[in-house]
Amino acid sequence: RDASQLVGKDTYETGDLVRDELGRNEREMSVASIGPAGENLVRFACIFVDKGHTASHDGTGAVMGSKKLKAIAVARGKARPTLKDKDRVSALANQTHEDTLNNPQRLRTYTWGTLMGIVTSATAGTGTLPVKNYTTCIYDIEPEKLEKFGGPYIRGNFKPKPAPCWACRMHHCHMITITEGPYTGLVMEEPEYEQFASWGPVIGQTDVTAAMMLSYEVDCLGVDTNEAGWVIGFVMECYEKGILSREDCDGLEMTWGNAEATK
Repeated sequence: RDASQLVGKDTYETGDLVRDELGRNEREMSVASIGPAGENLVRFACIFVDKGHTASHDGTGAVMGSKKLKAIAVARGKARPTLKDKDRVSALANQTHEDTLNNPQRLRTYTWGTLMGIVTSATAGTGTLPVKNYTTCIYDIEPEKLEKFGGPYIRGNFKPKPAPCWACRMHHCHMITITEGPYTGLVMEEPEYEQFASWGPVIGQTDVTAAMMLSYEVDCLGVDTNEAGWVIGFVMECYEKGILSREDCDGLEMTWGNAEATK
Protein backbone atom coordinates (compact mmCIF):
# COMPACT_ATOMS: atom_id res chain seq x y z
CA ARG A 1 0.00 0.00 0.00
CA ASP A 2 1.01 3.64 -0.35
CA ALA A 3 3.49 4.81 2.30
CA SER A 4 3.93 8.44 1.28
CA GLN A 5 2.77 9.55 4.74
CA LEU A 6 5.78 7.75 6.22
CA VAL A 7 8.45 9.42 4.09
CA GLY A 8 11.02 11.08 6.32
CA LYS A 9 9.77 9.37 9.48
CA ASP A 10 12.33 7.72 11.71
CA THR A 11 12.32 4.01 12.54
CA TYR A 12 10.65 4.44 15.93
CA GLU A 13 7.89 6.63 14.46
CA THR A 14 7.37 4.37 11.45
CA GLY A 15 6.70 1.25 13.49
CA ASP A 16 4.22 3.04 15.74
CA LEU A 17 2.41 4.69 12.82
CA VAL A 18 2.08 1.44 10.87
CA ARG A 19 0.70 -0.41 13.90
CA ASP A 20 -1.73 2.44 14.61
CA GLU A 21 -2.95 2.36 11.01
CA LEU A 22 -3.52 -1.39 11.16
CA GLY A 23 -4.99 -1.40 14.65
CA ARG A 24 -2.31 -3.60 16.26
CA ASN A 25 -0.06 -3.18 19.27
CA GLU A 26 3.59 -4.19 19.68
CA ARG A 27 2.70 -7.65 20.95
CA GLU A 28 0.47 -8.27 17.94
CA MET A 29 2.67 -6.95 15.15
CA SER A 30 6.32 -6.32 14.31
CA VAL A 31 7.40 -3.77 11.72
CA ALA A 32 10.64 -3.92 9.73
CA SER A 33 11.37 -0.44 8.43
CA ILE A 34 13.98 2.02 7.24
CA GLY A 35 14.60 5.55 8.42
CA PRO A 36 15.70 8.64 6.49
CA ALA A 37 19.12 7.03 5.91
CA GLY A 38 17.62 4.15 3.94
CA GLU A 39 15.39 6.50 1.98
CA ASN A 40 18.48 8.49 0.97
CA LEU A 41 20.43 5.33 0.08
CA VAL A 42 23.14 5.80 2.70
CA ARG A 43 25.47 2.89 2.10
CA PHE A 44 25.44 1.77 5.71
CA ALA A 45 21.69 2.17 6.27
CA CYS A 46 20.01 -0.69 8.15
CA ILE A 47 16.64 -2.37 8.44
CA PHE A 48 15.18 -1.88 11.91
CA VAL A 49 12.60 -4.17 13.47
CA ASP A 50 10.44 -2.44 16.06
CA LYS A 51 12.61 -0.29 18.33
CA GLY A 52 16.33 -0.92 18.05
CA HIS A 53 16.48 -4.50 16.75
CA THR A 54 18.45 -4.24 13.55
CA ALA A 55 19.52 -6.14 10.47
CA SER A 56 22.80 -4.28 10.24
CA HIS A 57 25.88 -4.09 8.01
CA ASP A 58 26.15 -4.17 4.21
CA GLY A 59 23.54 -1.50 3.50
CA THR A 60 20.36 -3.55 3.79
CA GLY A 61 18.40 -0.37 4.49
CA ALA A 62 19.66 1.18 1.27
CA VAL A 63 18.40 -1.87 -0.63
CA MET A 64 14.90 -1.29 0.75
CA GLY A 65 15.23 2.41 -0.03
CA SER A 66 16.24 1.71 -3.62
CA LYS A 67 13.04 -0.30 -4.00
CA LYS A 68 10.95 2.52 -2.47
CA LEU A 69 9.97 0.11 0.29
CA LYS A 70 9.53 1.89 3.60
CA ALA A 71 8.25 -0.88 5.85
CA ILE A 72 7.03 -4.46 6.11
CA ALA A 73 4.42 -5.28 8.76
CA VAL A 74 4.26 -8.81 10.14
CA ALA A 75 1.24 -9.72 12.26
CA ARG A 76 1.50 -12.36 14.93
CA GLY A 77 -0.08 -15.60 13.77
CA LYS A 78 -1.91 -18.22 15.78
CA ALA A 79 -0.99 -21.30 13.76
CA ARG A 80 1.94 -23.43 14.88
CA PRO A 81 4.24 -25.43 12.60
CA THR A 82 3.74 -29.16 12.50
CA LEU A 83 6.60 -30.95 14.21
CA LYS A 84 7.53 -34.53 13.41
CA ASP A 85 8.71 -35.14 16.96
CA LYS A 86 7.28 -32.45 19.22
CA ASP A 87 8.50 -34.07 22.43
CA ARG A 88 12.07 -34.26 21.12
CA VAL A 89 12.06 -30.62 20.03
CA SER A 90 10.73 -29.54 23.42
CA ALA A 91 13.35 -31.62 25.21
CA LEU A 92 16.16 -30.10 23.14
CA ALA A 93 14.86 -26.57 23.72
CA ASN A 94 14.62 -27.13 27.46
CA GLN A 95 18.08 -28.70 27.59
CA THR A 96 19.59 -25.78 25.69
CA HIS A 97 17.93 -23.35 28.08
CA GLU A 98 19.19 -25.30 31.09
CA ASP A 99 22.71 -25.43 29.64
CA THR A 100 22.63 -21.66 29.22
CA LEU A 101 21.65 -21.05 32.82
CA ASN A 102 24.33 -23.43 34.10
CA ASN A 103 27.19 -22.08 31.96
CA PRO A 104 28.79 -18.89 33.38
CA GLN A 105 29.70 -17.44 29.98
CA ARG A 106 26.31 -18.18 28.47
CA LEU A 107 24.58 -16.86 31.57
CA ARG A 108 26.46 -13.57 31.23
CA THR A 109 25.20 -13.24 27.67
CA TYR A 110 21.70 -14.30 28.76
CA THR A 111 21.68 -11.58 31.41
CA TRP A 112 23.78 -8.75 30.02
CA GLY A 113 24.27 -9.41 26.31
CA THR A 114 27.41 -7.41 25.50
CA LEU A 115 26.50 -4.59 27.89
CA MET A 116 29.54 -5.20 30.08
CA GLY A 117 31.99 -4.89 27.18
CA ILE A 118 33.18 -1.32 27.77
CA VAL A 119 34.03 -1.87 31.43
CA THR A 120 35.72 -5.24 30.90
CA SER A 121 37.69 -4.05 27.85
CA ALA A 122 38.81 -0.85 29.59
CA THR A 123 40.00 -2.65 32.72
CA ALA A 124 41.41 -5.89 31.28
CA GLY A 125 44.66 -4.33 30.09
CA THR A 126 44.49 -6.18 26.76
CA GLY A 127 44.39 -3.11 24.52
CA THR A 128 41.16 -4.16 22.82
CA LEU A 129 39.12 -0.98 23.32
CA PRO A 130 38.99 1.31 20.24
CA VAL A 131 39.64 4.89 21.38
CA LYS A 132 39.69 8.12 19.35
CA ASN A 133 39.25 6.51 15.95
CA TYR A 134 41.58 3.65 16.86
CA THR A 135 44.55 5.97 17.43
CA THR A 136 44.95 4.57 20.95
CA CYS A 137 43.55 1.91 23.25
CA ILE A 138 43.82 4.02 26.41
CA TYR A 139 40.39 5.32 27.45
CA ASP A 140 40.96 8.48 29.50
CA ILE A 141 37.90 8.22 31.73
CA GLU A 142 37.39 8.64 35.46
CA PRO A 143 36.55 5.40 37.33
CA GLU A 144 33.18 6.71 38.46
CA LYS A 145 32.23 7.53 34.86
CA LEU A 146 33.46 4.16 33.60
CA GLU A 147 31.30 2.41 36.21
CA LYS A 148 28.22 4.02 34.65
CA PHE A 149 28.89 2.15 31.40
CA GLY A 150 28.45 -1.14 33.29
CA GLY A 151 25.35 -3.29 33.44
CA PRO A 152 24.68 -2.99 37.20
CA TYR A 153 24.57 0.82 37.05
CA ILE A 154 22.48 0.94 33.87
CA ARG A 155 19.98 -1.67 35.02
CA GLY A 156 19.83 -0.08 38.46
CA ASN A 157 19.22 3.50 37.34
CA PHE A 158 17.54 3.67 33.94
CA LYS A 159 14.20 1.89 34.52
CA PRO A 160 14.82 -1.19 32.35
CA LYS A 161 11.89 -3.07 30.82
CA PRO A 162 12.53 -6.41 29.05
CA ALA A 163 12.19 -6.17 25.26
CA PRO A 164 13.64 -9.37 23.76
CA CYS A 165 13.74 -10.20 20.10
CA TRP A 166 10.67 -12.18 19.10
CA ALA A 167 10.66 -15.73 20.53
CA CYS A 168 14.24 -15.37 21.81
CA ARG A 169 15.19 -17.21 25.01
CA MET A 170 17.95 -14.72 25.81
CA HIS A 171 16.72 -11.95 28.08
CA HIS A 172 19.34 -9.24 27.70
CA CYS A 173 17.44 -6.74 25.51
CA HIS A 174 15.66 -3.94 27.38
CA MET A 175 14.00 -0.60 26.83
CA ILE A 176 15.34 2.04 29.20
CA THR A 177 14.55 5.61 30.22
CA ILE A 178 17.35 8.11 30.80
CA THR A 179 16.87 9.46 34.31
CA GLU A 180 19.76 11.90 34.72
CA GLY A 181 21.47 14.71 32.84
CA PRO A 182 20.26 16.79 29.87
CA TYR A 183 18.62 13.83 28.09
CA THR A 184 16.36 12.88 30.99
CA GLY A 185 13.10 11.32 29.83
CA LEU A 186 14.43 9.82 26.60
CA VAL A 187 13.02 6.29 26.13
CA MET A 188 15.13 4.00 23.97
CA GLU A 189 16.57 0.55 23.51
CA GLU A 190 19.38 -0.20 25.93
CA PRO A 191 22.68 0.08 24.01
CA GLU A 192 25.12 -2.80 23.98
CA TYR A 193 28.88 -2.89 23.47
CA GLU A 194 29.04 -1.69 19.87
CA GLN A 195 26.73 1.27 20.48
CA PHE A 196 28.60 2.30 23.61
CA ALA A 197 31.97 1.82 21.89
CA SER A 198 30.93 3.93 18.89
CA TRP A 199 29.55 6.81 20.96
CA GLY A 200 31.98 6.55 23.85
CA PRO A 201 35.65 5.68 23.29
CA VAL A 202 35.70 5.77 19.47
CA ILE A 203 34.80 9.47 19.54
CA GLY A 204 36.60 10.22 22.82
CA GLN A 205 33.35 10.72 24.73
CA THR A 206 32.97 9.70 28.40
CA ASP A 207 29.37 10.46 29.43
CA VAL A 208 27.11 7.41 29.39
CA THR A 209 23.88 9.35 28.85
CA ALA A 210 25.37 11.20 25.87
CA ALA A 211 26.39 7.84 24.41
CA MET A 212 22.84 6.61 24.95
CA MET A 213 21.38 9.68 23.25
CA LEU A 214 23.63 9.27 20.21
CA SER A 215 22.79 5.57 19.99
CA TYR A 216 19.10 6.50 19.96
CA GLU A 217 19.58 9.16 17.27
CA VAL A 218 21.44 6.71 15.03
CA ASP A 219 18.76 4.05 15.52
CA CYS A 220 16.05 6.54 14.59
CA LEU A 221 17.91 7.59 11.44
CA GLY A 222 18.38 3.93 10.55
CA VAL A 223 22.13 3.67 10.13
CA ASP A 224 24.71 1.15 11.30
CA THR A 225 26.12 2.33 14.62
CA ASN A 226 29.64 1.02 13.90
CA GLU A 227 29.94 2.73 10.54
CA ALA A 228 28.45 5.95 11.87
CA GLY A 229 30.85 5.98 14.82
CA TRP A 230 33.82 5.38 12.55
CA VAL A 231 32.77 8.26 10.28
CA ILE A 232 32.45 10.65 13.22
CA GLY A 233 35.71 9.41 14.74
CA PHE A 234 37.47 10.01 11.41
CA VAL A 235 36.02 13.52 11.19
CA MET A 236 37.15 14.31 14.74
CA GLU A 237 40.66 13.06 14.05
CA CYS A 238 40.81 15.19 10.90
CA TYR A 239 39.53 18.17 12.90
CA GLU A 240 42.19 17.66 15.57
CA LYS A 241 44.94 17.50 12.93
CA GLY A 242 43.74 20.60 11.09
CA ILE A 243 42.66 18.74 7.97
CA LEU A 244 39.08 19.87 8.55
CA SER A 245 38.13 23.29 9.91
CA ARG A 246 35.02 24.53 11.68
CA GLU A 247 33.88 26.05 8.39
CA ASP A 248 34.32 22.69 6.67
CA CYS A 249 31.99 21.20 9.30
CA ASP A 250 29.18 23.74 8.80
CA GLY A 251 30.18 25.66 11.92
CA LEU A 252 30.31 22.61 14.17
CA GLU A 253 33.23 22.23 16.55
CA MET A 254 34.09 18.57 15.94
CA THR A 255 36.42 18.14 18.88
CA TRP A 256 36.84 14.79 20.61
CA GLY A 257 33.85 13.96 22.79
CA ASN A 258 31.56 16.72 21.53
CA ALA A 259 28.25 14.86 21.67
CA GLU A 260 26.03 17.80 20.72
CA ALA A 261 28.09 18.56 17.62
CA THR A 262 27.91 14.87 16.73
CA LYS A 263 24.12 14.94 17.07
